[in-house]
Amino acid sequence: MRKPLKKYFTPASGCMSLMMIRRWLADGATCVRIAEWISREYAVARSDKARRHLGLILSSVFDSGLNRQTEEIAKECAGRFGVPEGNGRCISENAFAEMTGLYGDGQLQWLDTFNPYLDRCGSQYRLGEVPSGLSRFFGSGDGDVLFPLMERLSLYAVRNADGRFSLVIFNGCSESAIVDEEPFGGEPPLYFTERSHFVSPVWILKQAAVVLEYLLRRVGYPQMRIFRTVMFRSGGISILNYDDFRESDYWKDVELVFARDLGDRCLFPAPLHAAGLACEDGKPRDDMDAVFMRCLIAAAEILNSFNVVGSMVITDGLLETWCERLCIFGQPPHDGTD
Repeated sequence: MRKPLKKYFTPASGCMSLMMIRRWLADGATCVRIAEWISREYAVARSDKARRHLGLILSSVFDSGLNRQTEEIAKECAGRFGVPEGNGRCISENAFAEMTGLYGDGQLQWLDTFNPYLDRCGSQYRLGEVPSGLSRFFGSGDGDVLFPLMERLSLYAVRNADGRFSLVIFNGCSESAIVDEEPFGGEPPLYFTERSHFVSPVWILKQAAVVLEYLLRRVGYPQMRIFRTVMFRSGGISILNYDDFRESDYWKDVELVFARDLGDRCLFPAPLHAAGLACEDGKPRDDMDAVFMRCLIAAAEILNSFNVVGSMVITDGLLETWCERLCIFGQPPHDGTD
């Protein structure tokens, strides 16, 4: 892609800088490439305000990386420029919140606007409890902390107090299974047991992540990493060809967890409301929380309305069509009443 416009690297652009990061990455830019552009601008910045603005952008860029090295760089960069950690948000989100505080709420203008009806739809997606027998893996979160994206497939969203946001599937298979991660004959990838088969939970997670990423990008929500976890609940499950996929690129961004092997390990030490809300009444702290919650509700609407787990490749064009059919963005069609 071409180099982003220089104006997005200046304090005058405010939060728009972080909104555009997500679009640059979607257009093919890499974290390293964007960091190089920003570093060059930092070297010639003439004011502390300009340097801090660029530092906040760098924190966000490295926070979107996919390895431990970039994660450590993001933390170091965030500490240097005063970006707080935790608060139920990742570094990139906290950098966005810092920019909001620096430049005033008047700068907080999203790239697109959700239809107000999503707030009413939210009552359909009540937070659920951690499944029986698994509460020990969720630290102190023994209440309602799971956002139901697709309950029929046991697909949920969960947020940890350190800001880590995850999509998680609880799989109840109790037999030996053979993994196939390739769509075939119009069917999605399937796992086969001696008596039955089921859709690959890894495939479901990837499809759901595509939907959520699109919605976040469309409104300009700051870049954030979406973790993906498959938890096999039963002690009887075994993946017969596990070694064939363990080191594969297809599984590299998904964590497969067997409950029997976790011991005392806690996957989510301090889970919160999926949108990162620490308050008991579940109301948004600010506009960021409200927008992220609407993204989750919109994702659930799409996932439960269309055959997202089918074998199709989900494109932006297809997602745009689905959003139009569900009136996800903008105002609802006029029904003739006042």
